Amino acid sequence: MKSLIQSTFILIAVLASTMGAEDVIRFAQVGETVKLVPQPPNPQRHYVIWHFHDLNSPYLGSANSFGGKTISENESWKKWLSMEGYSLVISNIQEAHFGKFIFKMTSSDLQSPFFQTFRIIKVDVTMKPPSLLLPEDSLSLTCTVGVQMPNKPSIQWLNAQGQKVTTRNGLHTSRVTGQDNGQWTCVVTSNNKEQKIPVSVKVADFSPAPSHKYTSTSSSLSIPCSILSNIWEQLKTKDIEEVKWDFFPQAFSGPVSRDGQKLFSLSLEDPLTWKKDQNRGLSPAPDVKNGNLSLTRIRGKENDRGSYECSIKFKGGKILKRTVHVDVLQIIASPGTEMILGQMVNLSCTTGSPLPSDVQLKWFPPEKPSVSIPDHHSARLTIPEVGSGHSGKWRCELWQSNIRLTSAVVKLSIVEPKMNVWMVVIICSTAVIIILLVVVAVSIRRRRQRRMRHLRHQVCQSPNPKDSTEHNTTVSRGHGNQLNLYPKEMNSSVI
Repeated sequence: MKSLIQSTFILIAVLASTMGAEDVIRFAQVGETVKLVPQPPNPQRHYVIWHFHDLNSPYLGSANSFGGKTISENESWKKWLSMEGYSLVISNIQEAHFGKFIFKMTSSDLQSPFFQTFRIIKVDVTMKPPSLLLPEDSLSLTCTVGVQMPNKPSIQWLNAQGQKVTTRNGLHTSRVTGQDNGQWTCVVTSNNKEQKIPVSVKVADFSPAPSHKYTSTSSSLSIPCSILSNIWEQLKTKDIEEVKWDFFPQAFSGPVSRDGQKLFSLSLEDPLTWKKDQNRGLSPAPDVKNGNLSLTRIRGKENDRGSYECSIKFKGGKILKRTVHVDVLQIIASPGTEMILGQMVNLSCTTGSPLPSDVQLKWFPPEKPSVSIPDHHSARLTIPEVGSGHSGKWRCELWQSNIRLTSAVVKLSIVEPKMNVWMVVIICSTAVIIILLVVVAVSIRRRRQRRMRHLRHQVCQSPNPKDSTEHNTTVSRGHGNQLNLYPKEMNSSVI
């Protein structure tokens, strides 16, 4: 009877000291760690104690102002309890640990003990199926509160990106994609206070990597495709039918071809080995057993431009696919890389396709003091008259933020003007023509001189002057102006 009266007084004291105060609600799953943090006054000397369910139950832990701490020896609690200051920590909480916790502080500085109550409520979170999911698999997530509460809490699911998704009575269903891989969250709201219960959803997908790569004939080529090793091990149990690489080439400034070329296929027998279907000089990563399916080469080539597709096909038709587009950066020198001193040259740095807005290029001329560039970020440079200082290596680099994507190099050779073969041919031809003209002119003159001497000889040899005169007259008539070649004095003397 005496003990009953004491218990009644204690209960009345508790109710009086906590009148108007609400329990601190905590939601948790089995296996979680829960920390109960009280908000007591701060007297100089005090003593605190934790109880479960009511004040008549054995204590869970205690502490005093001198730093002393004790933990219950009860087998149901001692493996899971610890004290951090006044706070009670329950590690790996079990089914039997859900319920009401009472914090009590006594002090000579306080007129009455300080009480604060906490209530840990079980939340059940289930995921179906619990194993690794493939893209387009159905996912079902359920979040329920284990006890009836006067004010029913609201439940909302957040996806791996932290966005709200459709939730009905704590249930969410959807078909997953690679973006659903990660931590989902059940948000339970009670008395305007939120509590988040995380759950891990694993969807088979390739590791994050750039979907656009750049290379050049002076840079390396790496085409990424990998899966986390732990997921790769689980994928092997999903009835993989085929793992392969396909290539869809692209001409310079042209569209990507629809006709794919198989590059590699993976033999799924142990040990895993790649079979080469086309020799493009690419090499698979050596650690394929860890899920690294990437392709590499020491140097890029101009015909590397195109789309590369890494795919894993499962029995039943589901396909896990990753596409990486490769652009090849090159410098085009017009009219060529060998220039004559004073000649104009155009340098174009291009991939054959427009660059994204966040990608820019930079020019680096030969390291000579006489060379300067008005615009280091222009895709095209024009040098009106090249000089000896322009000879050497010109480099063009692609940058995205503070990351260099790739670079291309061209070497210009500047030479002094000199006679080429055509100039020699033209000069020699001109000289030959001039010589021929001189020879023809001399030949014509000599023929005329010979003809004059022949006519003079005929006149001198004639026996009859009259005949000679007639002959001369005939000659003059027959030859027209030829008569003017003979002086009058000569004709007179002959006559």
